[in-house]
Amino acid sequence: MRYGLPYKGSKNSIAEWIVENLPSSYTFVDLFCGGCSVTHAALLSGKYKHFIINDIDGRVPKFFLECCYGKHTLENHKEWISREQ
Repeated sequence: MRYGLPYKGSKNSIAEWIVENLPSSYTFVDLFCGGCSVTHAALLSGKYKHFIINDIDGRVPKFFLECCYGKHTLENHKEWISREQ
């Protein structure tokens, strides 16, 4: 499974392992979410009820949440996005 938003340095390949090795809790906190791959795996795990996600660039967590709610899909976003953008 692919987790989070793709980018170089993503924790996608280890996201499941990280979540499996964390204890269950009411709140999951991801202070340096990057592309939100670990948060995404935690959401799908069912181990947590409340999520706090943050990153130095606050736009990424917001974009991830918008994707979760279906605002950004392949049907309505087919343009190429460069690394600089």
